[in-house]
Amino acid sequence: MGDMNGRIGRKTGDTVVGNFGEERVNDNGERLIELCTQTSLTIWNGFFNHKNIHKYIREQHTKNFKHIIDCIITKQDLNLKIQDVRSYRGPNCGTDHKLLVAKILFPYKYTTTDEHKEKKENTVTMVDKKRKYNIESLKNESVNFLYEQRLNNKLNRNEFTDTEEMYNYLKKLYS
Repeated sequence: MGDMNGRIGRKTGDTVVGNFGEERVNDNGERLIELCTQTSLTIWNGFFNHKNIHKYIREQHTKNFKHIIDCIITKQDLNLKIQDVRSYRGPNCGTDHKLLVAKILFPYKYTTTDEHKEKKENTVTMVDKKRKYNIESLKNESVNFLYEQRLNNKLNRNEFTDTEEMYNYLKKLYS
C-alpha cells in the first residue's frame, strides 16, 4: 500500500490491473504494471466499480485533474481475500490525497487432530475457520500506541540496502 505516483489505467480480463480504473496511464504506471507482472502482484484499485468520488485518490480542482496514484498491491496467490478498495473523502489527513481503504478478509487455517482418525491412521486435518481479530481494542489509545511501536520496531529493526531485501524480509515476516 502506498503512493506510487503511477496512473495504471484499466484493462479488461487482466490479473494485474482491473477494468474499473482511470483511463490514463503514465510512465510510473507502466513501470509499476511491469513490476507487478514480473513478480505476480495485483493492483486492486481498479477491480471494484465505484462512483468517481470513491474512485479517485487525488483531485486538483483548480486544474480539474483527478488521479488514482495510491495503490493497494498484493501477491496474486495470497490467501487473503480483498473484498473492496475505495477512497474516502471525509478524513483530513493533512494532505491533498484522500484516504484509501481496503476491506480484507483474513482466512485462518489451523491444524487439528481428529481422534477417531488418529487412532486409525494418525492423520492431521487442515480446517478452515475465520479467526477473530480484536480490532475493537485498537480504539484504546494505549493498545493502539503499543501496536504501532511493535510494528515500527519490526520494520525498522533491519537496515535494507535495496527493495528486494526489504521485500524478502516482509515476506518472511508475514508468511
